[in-house]
Amino acid sequence: MTKALNGPSTFRYQVFFVVATALGFVSFGLGAILLSLWVLLLRVVIRNPDRRVRWSRYAISRGFAVLVRYMQLAGSVDIRWKNWSSMEADITQGGVLIANHPSLIDVVMMIARIPNANCIVKKKLWNNPFVGLLVRACGFIPNDGRPEMLDECRQAIARGEVIIIYPEGSRTSSMKAMTLSRGAANIAILAGVPVLMLTIQRTTPFLTKEVHWNNLPTVAPGFLLSYEGRWELAPYDDLPRAKAARQLTADWLKFYTDRGDKWDRN
Repeated sequence: MTKALNGPSTFRYQVFFVVATALGFVSFGLGAILLSLWVLLLRVVIRNPDRRVRWSRYAISRGFAVLVRYMQLAGSVDIRWKNWSSMEADITQGGVLIANHPSLIDVVMMIARIPNANCIVKKKLWNNPFVGLLVRACGFIPNDGRPEMLDECRQAIARGEVIIIYPEGSRTSSMKAMTLSRGAANIAILAGVPVLMLTIQRTTPFLTKEVHWNNLPTVAPGFLLSYEGRWELAPYDDLPRAKAARQLTADWLKFYTDRGDKWDRN
């Protein structure tokens, strides 16, 4: 059980939190530089593009795993996983993995445990001078509205890859009700695969749209990543594709709304 602190203890924890978090961001930046050099080296020594993508994803996953381990050991963030062994068995078959998106570090926590994950990423990340090289080296799929995007997702799943998608499109806002786009539903229906459901809950808002890292907590923020099992698409088979995507998205919205994103760590 983690208890909130008071008085001088709170101040000491907040000073520690600032130092630990700042070191985490610095480590992330240095890691991004080292990983960029790594993927550039892979271009020289590995000619096969599929192998380069696999090695690039593995390197990113290991880098994120180190960062997650640092946050846990430093005590700046409490991260836990539930039913993860079941998910690791299911992802070997490929498919679509969807999750809610309460925090900036969601993708870091997920990829740290999924070494060969593919992702749908914002177009601005694809062209970002800081992480764009890594995103492209991993073969991630830009969410740029191209007609070919759905087919690229279908082909990736056919190769046995797991594609991580946040149906919300961006981080959850505490200022308005959750909404989901139909993109993930369309991809799953087109590929004809069950969807792997993940919920991310937190003890307190941290690195959200409204709460940034300098909003100092009085106790380590906690995250619980729970695998909820496979969402079968058979009940939607008799519906036209557009109607099936609408219904599936509505059912997912109810699923995530009912569970909420609050975690009682006690």
